[in-house]
Amino acid sequence: MKKLIDLKIKLLLEDQLGMEVDTITDESEILNNGQIDSLSQMEFLMQLEKEFSIPIKDDEFSKICTYACMKKLVYEKLKI
Repeated sequence: MKKLIDLKIKLLLEDQLGMEVDTITDESEILNNGQIDSLSQMEFLMQLEKEFSIPIKDDEFSKICTYACMKKLVYEKLKI
C-alpha cells in the first residue's frame, strides 16, 4: 500500500510541480528549494488533500521540507 501511495505522491509532484518521478528521493527538497512559488505550493496542497481525501493544515504543510517528510505526513493522516 505504501508503494502505491509513494507513486501517487510522486506523480502529483511531477504533474503539479514539474519534478521528474525518477529523480525524487527521500532527501529531495520539495517546498523549500526556492524554485516553487507559493501559489504552486497551495495548488499542490489542494491536489494532495483531494487525492488522498485528507485534511492538511497550513502549518503542517509548511513544515514539509523533503519528500520523506511529505510521505510521513500522508501516512500519518491515512493512519498507516
